[in-house]
Amino acid sequence: MTAVKQLLVYLFIFANTANIFAHALFIKTNGEGKKGEAQDVFVFYAEPHDGKRELIKDWWSNTKDFTLWLTHPNGIKEKIITQQRNNHFSASFTPKTDGRYYFSIHHNVASLYGKTQYQFNTSTSVEVGKPYVRSKLIKTKEENLLLMYKSFKNDNIISIYVENRGVPLADISIKVFAPNGWQKDIKTNTEGIASFKVELQVPYLLEASKKEDVENEEYINRMRIVTTFVTH
Repeated sequence: MTAVKQLLVYLFIFANTANIFAHALFIKTNGEGKKGEAQDVFVFYAEPHDGKRELIKDWWSNTKDFTLWLTHPNGIKEKIITQQRNNHFSASFTPKTDGRYYFSIHHNVASLYGKTQYQFNTSTSVEVGKPYVRSKLIKTKEENLLLMYKSFKNDNIISIYVENRGVPLADISIKVFAPNGWQKDIKTNTEGIASFKVELQVPYLLEASKKEDVENEEYINRMRIVTTFVTH
């Protein structure tokens, strides 16, 4: 049986998630890179159920003022300059060493929706060199962040691993979308893992959310949207 790639996506969130069909930010890049070779990165704003990119002039409030970060395998975090296009932002980076790199955005939207503040969190990772295994993952203290790493498996499965500060979270709901309108709801088990079988060889958009109460004169709730763009 031919081995195919299994993607494990890390969602760093605090508690149970809820389904949401609102627009969100996504980072798209090739999940595998080569040392010394430039690689393109794209940031777009879309509804995950169809993946249609919104024109930047139509992005909500100050969403286009996000900051894109790159975390290197040694833990150093670097701000990445992006170029504005018609319906996305673009950037490029060249990995200098083998290891796992990840891109992330954590952006508070300036405009409120009623008494709710929205926060967009999105990330994706790039593997350079030999595939990593789960035991070699470096734990991070950042929250509301999705990361991916690749391993090999004998069936066409995408697995999602959900944790908060290194602790796996059970009963977390995640919504999975494909470009053709296919979607699926999955939930993590006691080990923080949820899986689904790949029906089509297409990119998948994954989304989770968390609503929390806050003490603030301007708003009383914060909705944290957490996404990733999965290629395989």
